[in-house]
Amino acid sequence: MTDRDPARRPTAEQVPAALGHLAGSTSPTGPVTLPAHTAVLPARPEPTATLAPASRLTGVARHRRLALGIAALLAVAVIGLVVALSAASQSNRPSPAPSYPNVSGQLGRDLTQLEATIP
Repeated sequence: MTDRDPARRPTAEQVPAALGHLAGSTSPTGPVTLPAHTAVLPARPEPTATLAPASRLTGVARHRRLALGIAALLAVAVIGLVVALSAASQSNRPSPAPSYPNVSGQLGRDLTQLEATIP
């Protein structure tokens, strides 16, 4: 069925005939049966949830808000630390000296003079 050459691929009529010998044979998991149609399985009943008392819910919500607030403050502190360390490490490095092409004549002299005047 996956052969690149269409002439060697089985047709739609040949596939059920070729797989028909599997019906009734045994496999490591047991006998193979081919259903005539798709079976519809019954839906599982949804488990009913039990609700906690209202006073407990407010305590849980308060703790959840407190934990989220602490996590947000920690995230801001970590981001601030990363930005500060990045800025500090960048300011210690001198920028590389620019390299200009060699130009002859009056233009070259003017370029050299310009390089000397710019720190």
